[in-house]
Amino acid sequence: PMVTVSAIDVPDEWKLLARVAPASPDYRVMTIPDQIIWQAGATYTHHLNASGYDPLVNSDYQQLWQAAQDNPTSPIARLLGVKYAFSNAPYEWSKLPATDQVSLLTHEGDWYLYEVRNPLPHAFIVPIVSALSDTEARSQLASGSVDPLKSAFVAQPIACPSNGSGIASITHYASNTVEIATKTGGLLILTDSYDPNWVAFIDNVPAPVVRADTALRGVCVPDGAHQVRFEYQPRAFWIGVLISVVGWLSIIAIGAICGVHYLRVLRKRERSA
Repeated sequence: PMVTVSAIDVPDEWKLLARVAPASPDYRVMTIPDQIIWQAGATYTHHLNASGYDPLVNSDYQQLWQAAQDNPTSPIARLLGVKYAFSNAPYEWSKLPATDQVSLLTHEGDWYLYEVRNPLPHAFIVPIVSALSDTEARSQLASGSVDPLKSAFVAQPIACPSNGSGIASITHYASNTVEIATKTGGLLILTDSYDPNWVAFIDNVPAPVVRADTALRGVCVPDGAHQVRFEYQPRAFWIGVLISVVGWLSIIAIGAICGVHYLRVLRKRERSA
């Protein structure tokens, strides 16, 4: 056979992570560069991988992640909520800066799992929104010259409330739907990658989704308590559905026409006989 089924062979490093730090939508994990090549382990343990799932990473997110320079303590890694990093060697061997920002959580066999201090939450509300080019925005975010909890960047100017920063609570997190409870007005940022096929609803009312901080999802929420829902609605899927429906209707119509024509031919022959 060309296709066979076998048991999932999850590498030991991801099994270790799953035991010590179970998957959660509140944080991400990353691997120390050039040490672990099987990034897809996060797919089986359900952890959020900061580097994304190749080849599903879009170019905007890829450029933002590259600005982190494979450093779990960098401002970009903090923005993306990297809380755990692991490697098959002690962290000091990576020669990355800010070793004081990580602490060894566990060491088992060849694997070292570290906890990173002070990552940003997965969703938060920013009071100040500025229009800036992607290149300049990435540069400022990577340099750490701005606090991502207080200031965000968008490509085009938008009007959002600015009543102070706030933490948003993720109440439901799935592949195609994310629900978030908010209490403060401002730009809600969900640090998942932006895609034009994502749509948003505030209290079931449609709201535009903007590309925030060059690659992330954002939506302006008004003051007060609200429920925000992101849904993935791929246009290509609905176009395919429409084409399929039109195709089936065409087949049915052609079949009906052929059937009517065949009945007419039969009747003619009966009359002739």
